[in-house]
Amino acid sequence: MNRRKFLTITGAGIVVATSCYLYLSKFGHRILGDTLFTPQELAIIMDSTAIKTIGKEYTGERTNEADEEELLKLLSKSGIDSETSFDKLRDVVRDDFKTNETIIVDGWILSETEARQSALFAIKNS
Repeated sequence: MNRRKFLTITGAGIVVATSCYLYLSKFGHRILGDTLFTPQELAIIMDSTAIKTIGKEYTGERTNEADEEELLKLLSKSGIDSETSFDKLRDVVRDDFKTNETIIVDGWILSETEARQSALFAIKNS
């Protein structure tokens, strides 16, 4: 492979990856579902079955958070509601990691917000 072909393929890959990211950032909620009930970052790398499994395990470990109303109340304390944007959710998840508000569920290190969203997803889709 010559240098020109390598640079062309690399450039095209960067354009495609950036386009996908920007598209999901703007329109991902239409594809992946309600932003509040679906952990968007996890939905990019996991299928719905895996997210449900994580949600069920989380509510199994934290029985006091096994209720939809309780989960919504806890998420609202972080400023998250049904109108929250994908970007705001990503910032809240990032802040969870910065402040060490994480939990290990099914071998995954998740932010509290992601785990609670997974639990809501499991409750809503069970």
